Amino acid sequence: MYVKESCSFRAEFIAPNNTPWYKNPCIQSALAKGAASTALDAVGLLPEGGAVASAFSLWHGAAAVSNGNKILERVQFGTALISTANAGSDISGSEGAFSLSGAQTLTGATAIGAGLLKAAPVVGQVISGISVAEDLYGTYKAVAGCHP
Repeated sequence: MYVKESCSFRAEFIAPNNTPWYKNPCIQSALAKGAASTALDAVGLLPEGGAVASAFSLWHGAAAVSNGNKILERVQFGTALISTANAGSDISGSEGAFSLSGAQTLTGATAIGAGLLKAAPVVGQVISGISVAEDLYGTYKAVAGCHP
């Protein structure tokens, strides 16, 4: 690459950035935040009832499913609160409520509302699926923004 120096040119080799993509601090940060947010929202995808719910309980049999459902509902509600608070803290700048963070906050508020109203489990799973998709897209945008 040639660099212009006053009126004359001199040859100067500028070495490319040989840092692998996975060692880029910007990309590492974006992927870590995206993975954490996606994992929180993915908890809502867990089906209520059966083996998944009983895994949340210390008991066995029908009592485990019943107790596990209650515990799973509380865990899903808590993750919805954390995810919504996280998305709400990201709303800033000129984009405000019409940004991806605004959409994530609205989806999180819907998930909280569905949890409070004891909506059908499928509703919560659909909302969680939308939230996971938003998280994946947000991670993509954050990683894409790391390149100059």
